[in-house]
Amino acid sequence: MTLKSINGTIVSPIVIMGNSAIFLGQACCNIVSITKCSYLIIKDLKLDGLSQNIDAIKAEETTDNWAHHITYKI
Repeated sequence: MTLKSINGTIVSPIVIMGNSAIFLGQACCNIVSITKCSYLIIKDLKLDGLSQNIDAIKAEETTDNWAHHITYKI
């Protein structure tokens, strides 16, 4: 899942809720990739990397990409 340019506020964060959905990893990429996002709450998503060498959640990093105030709740 790619999250890009999704921005809430401190008063009204964006909530992404999966109702216990399970996201499975693929060798090509991280399960959740976050760029240019702020004030997000990600909850009720189960992330399974299937023993692969990937990240479950990653704030991607380059000069112009950023992420802050991200909360993950199981």
